[in-house]
Amino acid sequence: MNQLRSILVAVDFSACSDAAFAQACRIASCHGATLHVLHVADELTPRHIARALNLSTGDARNHIVSHTRQRVRRQLAEVDAPGDVEIHTSFGTPISEFLTRTEAAKADLFVAGVRGLHDSPGVGSEASKCVRKVPTRVMLVSEDSAGPFNNVLACVDFSDTSKEVLRNAARVARRDQSTLHVIHVFHGPWHDLHYRAPTPEASVEFRTEFAAELEASLADFLEPFQAEFDGIDVKASLQDSDSYGVGIVEYAQDVGCDLVVIGTRGRTNLRYILLGSTAERVLKQAPCSVLAIKPEDPS
Repeated sequence: MNQLRSILVAVDFSACSDAAFAQACRIASCHGATLHVLHVADELTPRHIARALNLSTGDARNHIVSHTRQRVRRQLAEVDAPGDVEIHTSFGTPISEFLTRTEAAKADLFVAGVRGLHDSPGVGSEASKCVRKVPTRVMLVSEDSAGPFNNVLACVDFSDTSKEVLRNAARVARRDQSTLHVIHVFHGPWHDLHYRAPTPEASVEFRTEFAAELEASLADFLEPFQAEFDGIDVKASLQDSDSYGVGIVEYAQDVGCDLVVIGTRGRTNLRYILLGSTAERVLKQAPCSVLAIKPEDPS
């Protein structure tokens, strides 16, 4: 990632949230960025606490704010905390509050756990909404990813967004001294030859030539980034799969990647598509943390 100035992390004190908080602190410290910590409570929670503890609603809200600040301060004492930290508590709908605070903080990066306290395994509903709606880079952190990333996977489809994917992935890999895997998933045309029976299979020569052309295209795409790859262990490869999303997930699992960097929209560039099908698949099935890169002009 380029130099970050403002990072927003959403916390709900779940296991994934704790990892996201530690990751956000680590990144903010590396960049000298301001860290904004946001906890969103339901609007009805102060009323429930007020009734249970015989307090006024105002006192109950103050209790929640004070309790949140204390918990965050305790967590800050356990990590490499950045120098500039702001703690916020708000009441309302999480995604609405995330959007409001992202704008107010001018956040360059939004960080959250891949799922919340009440979500089942996989990416939670609020986390998915964040990738769709938060207008900046979004990092969703799994509960075992509080520290440096060891294997970073950059997913490229030769689009302009893929260039930003590469830049961000390379900066993470350099910062964490990790291996950078660059993958281009393709759907070989021979998978569709069953529509042209009685010639059900492509020749070995055609497959070889097709793969060679893709390898050359991938090499050409990576060439301008050689300076950014300096000092990084880069492994570029092609993955043939019926589904782009499945191919990415399978590669991430096989290699043991702990961060997948992916664009939220590919070459289609249709204005009404908020989240491409490939990114959707990766979000649902990725076995690790995900950094979602938005197009420069998402409109």
